[in-house]
Amino acid sequence: MSEELLDIEAGRQARKNWTQNTQEMVREILFAFSACFDIKGKQSDGQLNIDCPYCGHNTGLLQPSKGRRGSFSCNYCRKGGPVARVLSKKDNITETAAWELLNSGGRSTYPETPIFEDISI
Repeated sequence: MSEELLDIEAGRQARKNWTQNTQEMVREILFAFSACFDIKGKQSDGQLNIDCPYCGHNTGLLQPSKGRRGSFSCNYCRKGGPVARVLSKKDNITETAAWELLNSGGRSTYPETPIFEDISI
C-alpha cells in the first residue's frame, strides 16, 4: 500500500474507534455548549439543536457524547466535525481560540479590559 492509502485507512480506523465521553465530561461539555451556542432544543438522545453556521438552517446537531469536546453535524448541508471548528466558523475566530474557549467552559480566556478613570486627554 502507498503511504497515502495508509494515511486514509488510519483516519478511517480513528473515526471507527471513538470512545463515548463519561457523564461528568458530558455535563462539562453541555455547560460550555450553552455558553457558546444558541441552543434551540434538545432531542431525547441528548443531541442539541442549533442553527448550522455553514448553511444557516435549523438542522445542526451538537453531540456532547462524542469526541474530545463533542462533535457537530448538519442534516441539511452534511457538514460536520469537531465542535471547535464549528465555533470558529460561527464566531469568526481561530480553531485554537475555539478549543481554548471550550476547554475553559465557555468563559473567555482573555483578561478583562482595564477601565481607566479620571484621565484627561
